[in-house]
Amino acid sequence: SLGELLWQWNGTAVAKIQARAGVDTTNKDDGSMAFYTTTSGGSITERMRITSEGVVGMGAVLDGDLGVGLHIKTSDTGADVHSSADELVIERNGDGGMTFLNSTSGESFINFGDSGDNDIGQMSYHHSSNHMAFKTNASERMRINSAGIVSIGTTETAYGNLLSAGSNGIILTDTSGSIIATDTGNLTLARTNADNNNR
Repeated sequence: SLGELLWQWNGTAVAKIQARAGVDTTNKDDGSMAFYTTTSGGSITERMRITSEGVVGMGAVLDGDLGVGLHIKTSDTGADVHSSADELVIERNGDGGMTFLNSTSGESFINFGDSGDNDIGQMSYHHSSNHMAFKTNASERMRINSAGIVSIGTTETAYGNLLSAGSNGIILTDTSGSIIATDTGNLTLARTNADNNNR
């Protein structure tokens, strides 16, 4: 340790920030930071680490050995992370994931943005109606309603371009709800060219 800030309560260490020497023992010009807290009745424990590369490690294992941003690690998987998706890494050797919690009337969003539009692409869940929506080019293109009916090309879930309708199998309709084709088994669809020839 190169130095630390220690906070005590009633003579007991409850929080600490520690500066550490890095791994370059030749140049001796790198370092990391460690952050500690204490639970009631527990001992002071490291909770977060910032590596010399600037990666923030959190979780049960604080290596911060993957990605370039935030690495939340419960246990090591032995896996690597792709350089095009390494700002946030969640790692656990087993089942893992993340959760969005909202009110029963709230909405959850994952946005894909750029300099021209901050939600040009989007996945969203709407708790009031329990449907999931998918946007591309800033417009909704597909919706799955609470009954599992899928609408593509329209936000209408009573009918649409493509519906999965239980015992009716697959129903293909136009936007007025008129059935183009239906099948309870295997439905084969063909796309036509300008000459109306199937291909």
